Amino acid sequence: MSVVIVYDSVFGNTEKIAEFIAEVFRQKHEVHLLHVSELNADVMKNAELFIAGSPTRAFAPTKNMVKALKNLKTNDQKHLYGAVFDTRMDIQNSNIKILKFLEKRKGYAADTMEKILKEKGIPFICGHEGFFVTESEGPLMEGETQRAKTWAGKIEAEMCKNEFIE
Repeated sequence: MSVVIVYDSVFGNTEKIAEFIAEVFRQKHEVHLLHVSELNADVMKNAELFIAGSPTRAFAPTKNMVKALKNLKTNDQKHLYGAVFDTRMDIQNSNIKILKFLEKRKGYAADTMEKILKEKGIPFICGHEGFFVTESEGPLMEGETQRAKTWAGKIEAEMCKNEFIE
């Protein structure tokens, strides 16, 4: 299976998560791990799984990620599946009520990315995932790298179980 993992990262946390996800898939599959600025039509030609990750900035993905996803060419691939993730602060454990209010109204980066890809007709193999940082600049909370590996393993298992891949 050919897996394309594209990420944007401001403080390096989303890049770390993308690297751990790629590590899981590299054990058995061809993996293209790319910064969002490197995404191109050639790498997408044979992709069977497209995973996108962005930090949550003002309750949305980065502008570069939104632009890249909106411009994504899938060449009408019939067997391209998607998954998305973001990095975010744990607002639910925050004492700042306005953040909780805004999160309920606007969501996170993964919500927007999933919507864009679904509008392009890309089916999702599993729900999106959010990985937590301790502060707006990070670092990642303890255990998040293992959660990333577990999430990637679930995606791979679903792809294999449902015969999406050979």
